[in-house]
Amino acid sequence: IFGSNAAYLMRRLTSASLVCGAAEAPRFIAATATIQTPDEHLEKLTGRCFSIIGEERNGSPRFHRDLYHMPMSSGRTSAEDQLAQLVLGIIDNDDEAQVIAFHDSRMGVERIVQRINRKESVLPYRSGYLAQDRRAMEEKLRNNTIRGVIATSALELGIDMPDLNYGIQLNLPPSRKQFHQRLGRVGRSKPGVFVLLARQNQFSNYGETLQDYYDNSVEPSHLYLDNEYINYQQALCLKDELERNRRDTRTPPSHITWPSLFPDSLRNAHGRPPRHLQNPSMMGDTPPQIANSLRSCGEETLQIIILEEGQPERNIGQINIHAALNEAYPGGVYRHQGVSYHVVEWGRRRENRKGFIRVRELSGTAKRTDPMLRQMATLFHDPTMTMRRREMAAGDVTERRIMITESVEGFESKDGQRVRYRDESRKDPRLSRKQREIPTTAVQIRISKPWFAGGSGDPWQARHQIAQALGLHLGYQRSIALPDIGYRVENIFQETPQGFVELEDSILVHDNIHGGLGLVSDLQQNLDRYVRNLVADISGEPGTVYPQHVEAMIRWVEREGRPSGEPPAPPGCGRYWRIIRPGTEVSAYSPQRNEVVPGEVTGYEWRDRIIYLVDAGGETIEARDGELTPLKAPFNWLIWKPQENVLQELQGG
Repeated sequence: IFGSNAAYLMRRLTSASLVCGAAEAPRFIAATATIQTPDEHLEKLTGRCFSIIGEERNGSPRFHRDLYHMPMSSGRTSAEDQLAQLVLGIIDNDDEAQVIAFHDSRMGVERIVQRINRKESVLPYRSGYLAQDRRAMEEKLRNNTIRGVIATSALELGIDMPDLNYGIQLNLPPSRKQFHQRLGRVGRSKPGVFVLLARQNQFSNYGETLQDYYDNSVEPSHLYLDNEYINYQQALCLKDELERNRRDTRTPPSHITWPSLFPDSLRNAHGRPPRHLQNPSMMGDTPPQIANSLRSCGEETLQIIILEEGQPERNIGQINIHAALNEAYPGGVYRHQGVSYHVVEWGRRRENRKGFIRVRELSGTAKRTDPMLRQMATLFHDPTMTMRRREMAAGDVTERRIMITESVEGFESKDGQRVRYRDESRKDPRLSRKQREIPTTAVQIRISKPWFAGGSGDPWQARHQIAQALGLHLGYQRSIALPDIGYRVENIFQETPQGFVELEDSILVHDNIHGGLGLVSDLQQNLDRYVRNLVADISGEPGTVYPQHVEAMIRWVEREGRPSGEPPAPPGCGRYWRIIRPGTEVSAYSPQRNEVVPGEVTGYEWRDRIIYLVDAGGETIEARDGELTPLKAPFNWLIWKPQENVLQELQGG
């Protein structure tokens, strides 16, 4: 996301300099240790051509550095506990130790610091802190006034900390590039040690050793410039900059090479934007250059507000909705700078409609809570949503645009207590489910064969193993951060004229990013290569792919384009359909009053399609899917099998 935003930022910088009268465009100088084709990457990033100065002219100082793979214990001690013990062992036995440890979990970083419990000497560092708090931590690192830091990727780049001599990485980082960036934090001004704390077979599952992993470090880097949410954010910024210089704001400056879809985004920046591009953070008088984060993409950022007895509310940080669903859900325990907080409620300010989360500090180290998450994928009937399609025997492989709906349905504490919002919200409205919708891109693999298609048992297991393994291999081979890739094997619904039917013959591997960044495209174009790579995952351990499933997938991809002779099952033939939960408040069109009116879903019927019954002040309105709009809260769904009148909850949560 940052790279795609930066590609527009560089163009805006060039535009601004020339518009303001510079004799020539600015020059760019760049450095990389990990990108395979830097000249191509930089041309896409800036719209300019570059000359390469190669490794043979590298004169930077280098110190000896030892790299170790330390297998994690398989006992009861958690990985985070083992990392905490390792950090304590280092700083207690080496008076000159300066430690940086990386963990790819924001709340995991907080938990580890709480376990270490050396508040004056070991600090957490991650996104979501206020800028002044981050600067204070960085200054302590530079001045060696603390002994260590536990960090996410937020500290792997761009900050000079020359005296670090111990580095630790918990599990493999999301990409090789990140591994080498983190490795480079250590041994800058003196010799260093870097420890990879990971499971015993961390590299053998990929058919590699630690040496192979280290040597194969240079990778392609990806930029995607057609995300319409990023385009729109950047168009608002450019429009503001052109207005300030009294220039034409409807046409991008001609002396810059702009991505092909950007002119449409600039036109959308005038007047009211399409509804799907609206974002509360863009409202108000804040300049777009400040309102739109270069690390986010069309999603709202919520302020973290602390409640203190007898004190006015104050802001201690911010969090995007995706992270909030996983970390700061109502009633749960949220951790910030090593302190535990109880999440009181989510809200929105009346004056500017901007969202916030109120929290209250908890005494001591609170018990961990985990969110009860649910995901659902919607595939739309609109043919423009399909990007590429390959016909296969008894199936197909399609790259398409989809909608992912992610919600938190409650939470569970470590002692096993489960809190479900649908039960608790009646007593306390603040304990209500929260939801986000992500329009994105996905690769759908559909196989209408008995070993693959089915709602449970072996077929479900085959789909789950294959989807997970394909996502891991895609991230590993294309250097994509694993949190940016998701997969679905259940709760997949296809839009039809009759309603939304559940698919039990498909898996989805998708961008976990608002609007999509084309991250999964290579899977559609080179599926046969990824399928054959699954052979390396056959080890008989939990989470790997069973040999019979790999063999079946290989046979299937080898039959590409051969007709199966099997007609698709007709809609409604013993299948589940998605329905809106009765009791949901909606707005619907009233033929009697010739206007849209509020009402409540009271029931549903099957009349060759799903028909909803809505009570609107004594009038019963009949409506189909797509004709109802949620009122107070987002839609919540059930699944229904009409022929047998079987009603069930969605999977997950």
